[in-house]
Amino acid sequence: MLTGVSYERLYPNVHPGFGKTTARKHPPVPSLMTELAGAGYLSLISAKVWPAWDFAEDPEVEHVPAPPSALNERLSEELGESNRPLAYFAHYMGTHRAHARNFHAEMTTGLSAGNAKAREKLASLLEDYDETIAKADAYVGAFIELQKSRGRWDNTVIVVTADHGEEYGEHGSLGHGRTLYEETIRVPLIVVTPRSKPLVVDDAVTLLDLAPTIRDLAGLPPTEESEGRSLVPYLEGGSRTDWPILVRQRMHSLRQAVLYRQWKLILTGQSRELYDLKRDPKERRNLVDAHPRRVTALSDLMSACAQMGCANVPEAFLAKTRRLLGR
Repeated sequence: MLTGVSYERLYPNVHPGFGKTTARKHPPVPSLMTELAGAGYLSLISAKVWPAWDFAEDPEVEHVPAPPSALNERLSEELGESNRPLAYFAHYMGTHRAHARNFHAEMTTGLSAGNAKAREKLASLLEDYDETIAKADAYVGAFIELQKSRGRWDNTVIVVTADHGEEYGEHGSLGHGRTLYEETIRVPLIVVTPRSKPLVVDDAVTLLDLAPTIRDLAGLPPTEESEGRSLVPYLEGGSRTDWPILVRQRMHSLRQAVLYRQWKLILTGQSRELYDLKRDPKERRNLVDAHPRRVTALSDLMSACAQMGCANVPEAFLAKTRRLLGR
């Protein structure tokens, strides 16, 4: 998210599970926050998990508590910094808490059996989840008001997104880190710039695109290591088409998914699932047996993305994939 480089390339041969952060080596590329600090920005971070990330050790990147009042207090400390541009990364962890995991076995069994008590507990979990989202939303609103009070709103870029979603029984699971269905990997992405006009884009993009986009908006040059591409053409009313997306998840075992146009292929061990997201957005009908040619095409595309990065897959390869996928 803050480098434009995938986890496998940042930390090769390191399992990203909990308790493994001390084994990580310093990544080969600087984080976006470090780059912005070097460009003269006051670079501030509010993130509970950040100290465990090696690339946060740059002394120019400063940590502040998450509540907006703490940010306001920090910005009021030194008048000499009042004219410095601000780069602020806030990682709100409330929605990430593992409340659903505590009920995983009981809930999944009960929901599968149509148990009324399990449905009531699920409704309670969803209500709790919505409350944490509302709190994060209030923090974002407070930051916007702070920028307005500082006279900076007309020169501020806001990006709101998430690293993953949560499962609440859609495919028989709770929490996250277990599957690559849409409820886990499809997250909001809201980008507001002083020049952009309100619009909705349905094309799928990736979190690898965030750092290149912000570099572009800040006037910083792109980095050679980046696997993502700038979304600024979208903000200017254009579009970009035919970009495949590779998703990998290693929390418990390796799972991979590739998305291209309306098609999505999920590989988990020997298991294969194929979905037409246009006709089946909730991924209820596994079409793997009905479309072997499309499965082969997407498997080859997944391998190409894994080897060279989706942004570097040759157009000739994509054209062949499109022919095999058909309409």
